[in-house]
Amino acid sequence: QSVTAAEAINDVHMCGIGYNADQVGVAVTDAEAGSPSDKADVLYTTDGGGTWTATATQPFAAAENITSGKCFQIGRDGTRILVARGTTDAGNPMEIAYSDNWGASWTLVNVGSVNGQFAQGPHSLFALDPYNIWLTVGNGYIYYSDDAGVSWTLQDAGVASGGAALHAIHFVTDRVGYAAGASDTIVKTEDGGLSWTATTDNTGVSATHKAVHVLSGDVAWIGVGNGRLWYTEDGGITWNESSFTGNGS
Repeated sequence: QSVTAAEAINDVHMCGIGYNADQVGVAVTDAEAGSPSDKADVLYTTDGGGTWTATATQPFAAAENITSGKCFQIGRDGTRILVARGTTDAGNPMEIAYSDNWGASWTLVNVGSVNGQFAQGPHSLFALDPYNIWLTVGNGYIYYSDDAGVSWTLQDAGVASGGAALHAIHFVTDRVGYAAGASDTIVKTEDGGLSWTATTDNTGVSATHKAVHVLSGDVAWIGVGNGRLWYTEDGGITWNESSFTGNGS
């Protein structure tokens, strides 16, 4: 599909809204390489990807990447685009931005109070619905929003992960979710994030976990930076490697 962006596209998300669930979506990009004055783009489609349009304004400062973007229904007919900054800013904490008018304007929100934090990758931001949104950042911090991204609370200050950066988070219900990241780190919650605990007997590889997808309280999959897939069928007690053609390549 043709887009008007030359930068790397980091995340694509179809919003799943009402009768046109497969028609509305967003994509987010890096800032243009080698051009510090350029800003990262947000693209959107309302026709299933037939056309992609860059928003009229961009949410973040020049040279700041957008690593993750989600969209969901607000009210009866509205759509909110929610994006996460993926570049560190030593003088400011983590930032997200949201727009309810297809990027004509953006509202910036500071997340937490620790300067320099940023979203590590395309799976750092997960929205189960407008009232259950999670965000992972460096140092293992996990944040939560129950008001469509307007405000955020800290659920875990890197205790469960031992300070390892978390790159991905996914929930199957508003109670059960997993997050994963650097140094074979996998953490789990069964109470909506009120408490997080590290799983045991993980993959045994030191590569960073880049993606996680949860199918049930017991079954979850992990995508690893070394090209391998791992899964659990017992709630994270044990993890098994999935063998497939090209595994590790």
